[in-house]
Amino acid sequence: MLVLTRCLNDAIRIGNDIRVKVLGIGTRRVMLGIDAPQELRVSREDVNQTEKERTEERTPPRVQLSVLVVEDTPVHAKLIEKALEKFGVAQVVVAPTGEEAIRILARGRDTNDFKPDLVLLDLHLPGLSGFEVLQLMRSVAAFKNTPVVILTSSDVESDVSRCIEAGANAFISKSESYDEFRAAVRRIADFWRFARKVG
Repeated sequence: MLVLTRCLNDAIRIGNDIRVKVLGIGTRRVMLGIDAPQELRVSREDVNQTEKERTEERTPPRVQLSVLVVEDTPVHAKLIEKALEKFGVAQVVVAPTGEEAIRILARGRDTNDFKPDLVLLDLHLPGLSGFEVLQLMRSVAAFKNTPVVILTSSDVESDVSRCIEAGANAFISKSESYDEFRAAVRRIADFWRFARKVG
């Protein structure tokens, strides 16, 4: 059995005339390069297949879901956007204010330009609050049934009940842990993607 180090570009000599080098490390594969004499034949089909497999591993399957993220904190907005993109969500639009979210929704309703399948809504926004955005959405027939998940740092019981009564589908407290926050966003997207298929 041959054991290779996991350091990139480290070469290991096998015998007198063959060297093996680690070219790339993926989540489930290590790509090796072999420097060997010309009489050692390598099938081009094998090489192409390996490259194809590596590309498929890097590219997540597309999730047919359009998501509107309403978030005023740039770091949180970028975290949510990146988590959704890594999950393969087809379309993510970010609105930094409640007013901008309403404009995007109204434009999508009138032109079919962008109609979200899911809205991730921060509760505490400058100007028009997340709660007011939710109320306005539920007052318009086109958005009465659009899933809205409140993403917020608040865990005040009155905020939770007020949002649920106003028509929010779920209420998720933002975690201080990046990994937990990203996992929560991905679970939300996965749940609503599945719910759309069933519905």
